[in-house]
Amino acid sequence: MYLKKSVDWSSTKVTGMRFCKYDKDKEPLTLEHRKKAENLAWKGARDVYVRMGTHDYRVIAALLVVTAILPLCSYMVEAQGKLVALPVGYKYALMIRINKLRASMNATRMDCIRVWNYDMAAYAEKLAEKCTSVPPQKPKYPVAISAAIDESPSNAFEEIAVEIHRWYNTTSRLCDSGGHTVYSTEQCQNYRQLFRYEADDIGCALSKCETITPHNPPDGQIVSGPFLWVCAFSSSADPKLPPFIMGTADYKPCDMCPSKKRICEASTDRLCCDASLYDFVVPSQPPNSANGNTVTLPPANARMDVYVYTDNILGAKIIAFQGASNTLPQDILSYPSRYTRSKAIGSVIKQGATVPACANLKAIRHLHSPVMQHSIYTANERQISAMLMRGYEDKGAVGQTVSELQTCQANRVVYRCYNSFAEQIKVTNTTDESVIRSQLPPTYQFGGIDFLAWEPVENVTTPPEPGNQGPDNQGPDNQGPGNEGPGNEGPGNEEPGNQGPGNQEPQNPNDDNSFKPPVLE
Repeated sequence: MYLKKSVDWSSTKVTGMRFCKYDKDKEPLTLEHRKKAENLAWKGARDVYVRMGTHDYRVIAALLVVTAILPLCSYMVEAQGKLVALPVGYKYALMIRINKLRASMNATRMDCIRVWNYDMAAYAEKLAEKCTSVPPQKPKYPVAISAAIDESPSNAFEEIAVEIHRWYNTTSRLCDSGGHTVYSTEQCQNYRQLFRYEADDIGCALSKCETITPHNPPDGQIVSGPFLWVCAFSSSADPKLPPFIMGTADYKPCDMCPSKKRICEASTDRLCCDASLYDFVVPSQPPNSANGNTVTLPPANARMDVYVYTDNILGAKIIAFQGASNTLPQDILSYPSRYTRSKAIGSVIKQGATVPACANLKAIRHLHSPVMQHSIYTANERQISAMLMRGYEDKGAVGQTVSELQTCQANRVVYRCYNSFAEQIKVTNTTDESVIRSQLPPTYQFGGIDFLAWEPVENVTTPPEPGNQGPDNQGPDNQGPGNEGPGNEGPGNEEPGNQGPGNQEPQNPNDDNSFKPPVLE
């Protein structure tokens, strides 16, 4: 008996699903070769059994083991990638490269990418190690994957930007020609994701692989490696929709930029940006790197609960922090029955508290508009800059949070949404904006992620009810009723207008499911 492909058993070891290794100068077994090998193995086992009878089962057992292992060996190429470290300069160069590729599409709206996200990068590393160009069906973050002949950022994603892009059919929304598939739906998704018009943060990884699967189109890519780029994005591309709208005589690049990304000119390559195109944000180190990535929940005495008050007349939502009287509705002492407080929607680290196990804490800023009598509490630096430019005043920090979900076990995402009459404070467990948008109530638009939070503090004294304020909580600061109006941060340039208390339509909390205490969705 012989096999079509020789197997080197000299370095046999068991690591997960890795049982054997083919000679380096041999190609992995194809499906056809594997079936032939299995047939030969079974035939050999039967012949030996006939000749030897039942005197020695060990030979037959060995042959059966070989037969069982052969199919597994074809999958051993997974998890074979060796990660290539990306210095800060590589990260800058990669974002420049991706922005250049995105700008080349001449879209009516194409967001620039400036912020490196370590959580996304960690997820990209896990995928890069698998050495496959097929994106997962249910990813934590949407990704684009591209093979490359070298590790230079200047050549990254060339396979997608040139080869797969060539076959994208704007009519069928597939990568085909004359009804015949050129690239599979999965490979075409790599193209859609790279050129998804909406984008914010990014996190990437690079690995060097012995082989990248699948081989060749339509299921694989033409370039066989040995390098594999994987980038995770903040916004998911819908395979049923075009990733962007091509510029026309009536609608040119920059014509459809959202209000939060108004900077769009020659200096930004006609990309929609919230700052200078080359004003990249790459944190000096990933969260928790100083303590070995140990995941530690901040102690209860270092955290304070976060509540949402409902204005029973206007239907407005006002967020408030335990012990921070200046975050309460302004007239709550005079009209306590006007407001209904929810259960705690989460907790954040107290301002001034030190939690050594949680590195790189970010301040949650209190931003207040004296014109609109509207307050926002956010740790998002881009939102802070945008709100200050709109006339909001920085009233200082009210608490602390972390930058990434799951850092120090942070598991809640606090975000805003709004319509023409009111703003809501919502809680979810993902930072994927496409998922968040799918959770929005009817008629509401996404206003932005404000900060990350933890589970509410258990068995800790709750803040005093209105009318029974302790010595440290003698009335709020002189500010407006809080979050009555929209955050003016909708994704599509919608300016809600003058949202003062006199311009809002009364609502009945009993008629709106959104007025139930927020829960983790």
